Amino acid sequence: MILTKPESRLGIISSAGNCKQARQFIESWALAAGYPDLERGRIVLAADEAVTNIIRHTYQGAPDLPIILTADIADGFFHLRLRDYGPHVDPVKLKGRAIDDIKPGGLGLHLLNTVFTVVEHQPLPDGNEWHLAKPLDLAPAA
Repeated sequence: MILTKPESRLGIISSAGNCKQARQFIESWALAAGYPDLERGRIVLAADEAVTNIIRHTYQGAPDLPIILTADIADGFFHLRLRDYGPHVDPVKLKGRAIDDIKPGGLGLHLLNTVFTVVEHQPLPDGNEWHLAKPLDLAPAA
């Protein structure tokens, strides 16, 4: 059951303090899509990791650069897009590390791929866009 859709766009500045606003935006969309509590938490956690990675890695911690989040529910999926205006992401560096290599960091892509069925990176002329999507069937990701 899809509830009333929230605003479809949120613009934030790359300060870590704005991650709360991004999480609230994502949570409102996951709620509108009808996901149960546990799955909403997984969606918010994974998407927050993606926003944090834009701040840390793409923007190198700069606290004043734009990040645009857009969301929609269409074609049986919840779609979330994260847009930045930083340097292109090197696909070779997006490999992450083995899940059994126990140490901090490097598991963001694993988390995204566990929660979302679509995880796509698109280099743009003036930045990057991540497309994350999940079916509305409400079944938890494996």
